[in-house]
Amino acid sequence: MTQKQSISSASWITPALGYSSLAVLLVAFYFTFTAAPDVLQGYLTRILPVHVGASWLAYLAFGVTAVFGLTYLISRRAHWDRLSASSAEIGIVFIVLSLFSGALWGRPTWGAYWVWGDARLTTTALMMMVYIGMLTVRGMLNDSGRRARVSAVIAVVASVGVPINYMSVYWWNTLHQTPTLNLATQRSALQNPGIAIGFALALIGFTILYAYLLRLRGQLARAQADLETREMDMELRGTLTGATS
Repeated sequence: MTQKQSISSASWITPALGYSSLAVLLVAFYFTFTAAPDVLQGYLTRILPVHVGASWLAYLAFGVTAVFGLTYLISRRAHWDRLSASSAEIGIVFIVLSLFSGALWGRPTWGAYWVWGDARLTTTALMMMVYIGMLTVRGMLNDSGRRARVSAVIAVVASVGVPINYMSVYWWNTLHQTPTLNLATQRSALQNPGIAIGFALALIGFTILYAYLLRLRGQLARAQADLETREMDMELRGTLTGATS
């Protein structure tokens, strides 16, 4: 199979992931918004599928960013650097969504949109700034090889923040509650079956959405890299032509 045939045969995967994530998330939101209020938190639980789903997607994206960064350091293939940067971009978008939805939940629950003394909120904000810094550094480096190496190292080191952020509610006794769903103990704070189903489906939908966005952003990154290569080749040919004329 040629490269062109391989690309053509896989062209359906990206839109299929997009439509699948949309369908699953719509079903999740249907269960969430048609369910009765939760016994413990009332209507506030209806924002949890978005908040927890966005938080999970940010964790996933930053973890994959580190894996792809490490893979680049081993293989030195630009493909992995592009995917690492793409995953970091997705993670930043969804960690912002996590903070925003969390603030909407926190105002009626805590009486404030933001509390700096809370360990989960503070570590989340710091983690977001680290990855924004990573992308800022990428934009400042013109040499593609150096840019990829520096980004990969930052990605690997920054990934330590993910488990610290998750465990912060256990390590420090601050305002943020423990996870709504604890996979280790299989215990859930959700008492309403409809909201629990919507919650579970939202996690699945956000995971599929991540795969869709990563493929889409990766394809765009590859097209940008090809365009930069062609522009460099044209400049080089123009320089050589001018030197020989």
